[in-house]
Amino acid sequence: MIKPSRILEALRGIAYTWERVLSSEVLRTFNRVSNAMPIVTHDKEKAYNAINFFLEHTSLCNKKKLYKLLWLLDSEHYAETGRSVTGYEYQAWQMGPVPVELHSAIQKRDADFLQYFDVPPARGKNAVLLVSKRPFEGKYFSKRQKRLLESLENRFSIATGDEMEGWTHRKGTPWHRVWMIENQKNVVIPYEYTLDKLPPEDQEIIRSIAEDRKAFLSAYR
Repeated sequence: MIKPSRILEALRGIAYTWERVLSSEVLRTFNRVSNAMPIVTHDKEKAYNAINFFLEHTSLCNKKKLYKLLWLLDSEHYAETGRSVTGYEYQAWQMGPVPVELHSAIQKRDADFLQYFDVPPARGKNAVLLVSKRPFEGKYFSKRQKRLLESLENRFSIATGDEMEGWTHRKGTPWHRVWMIENQKNVVIPYEYTLDKLPPEDQEIIRSIAEDRKAFLSAYR
């Protein structure tokens, strides 16, 4: 049976979502009436700080490895709480799950992205190694999220991108289900697939929490 602490964490997530909806609306209004430097929302600050954590605490963290660490952070957190950490959506590409919004920001050198990172010239397609302009700030993360960040650091600190590709491609993973079983290429990986290994009653609770949060967000967009 699902632990009460996980339900409490999910409820906190709903409260957090409400706070972010309000603050994001304020930022959107400000951007419409000003010509200021692009403002980075709280959610994006959190995503960029997750990137900073992995750049600071793992070795050989090129773009390929980073994408997989972010996927594991988001997918494992979703399986526990019904929501991701970064808010990124991932597609199943040949070499694994890809956070398409981040990938586009790197490719296009988005202005808000460049406030946080430099992107030196790469020697190969997957050899892109971001350079952070700011230190990691833990204030954006809950205790659960910090524990998960540290767990991923301990598990994959010295792993290479190729080794992590083998991990995310394992039979039974969401990527494997989309790419190999469903034969779908370059499509979104449903976060719900992370629930496959949970007991049915836990799956139902997490799915219900996730659906309630999605409905809440839709009502305020």
